[in-house]
Amino acid sequence: CIVGRNNNSHDDDMASDGSDSNRANQEEIVQTSVEEIIIGESKRSSTFIVHNAVCNEGSTHDGVEKGGERLANEMLEVIRDEIGQRTQTHKHQDVTISIVGNSLGGLYGRYAVAKLDELLFASDEHDTKVAPHYILDDNIRLHFNVFCSTASPH
Repeated sequence: CIVGRNNNSHDDDMASDGSDSNRANQEEIVQTSVEEIIIGESKRSSTFIVHNAVCNEGSTHDGVEKGGERLANEMLEVIRDEIGQRTQTHKHQDVTISIVGNSLGGLYGRYAVAKLDELLFASDEHDTKVAPHYILDDNIRLHFNVFCSTASPH
């Protein structure tokens, strides 16, 4: 997952691949791509963390539903861990989520988005300065940004 941060927001992008392919190569490709993006972002004091989802490694034969649920749970765990490591005085922490999945990982990602929609409380705040979002643990505002899948049936 790619987590981008500045003082007022958090971006969290999950990279998922359902196969047991070369993990180090995937992480290097994602890291290199993100570093190219960060060059423009560095002026805003952003920090990025690259995390390649591991929940489905070796567990790709039990179906999309179980794999998508594992991915959704891993996403929430990563978000909670990252927010928990940072003590901030802001009442709400903003996290923007983008998911990138290849092949079976694209299917897992689609299922994970639907699962998060079921699990999370959709905010009905009418604050025009805050985009529509979901609430996690009463203090984390989740905003979905991009869903991208490659070589994946829809």
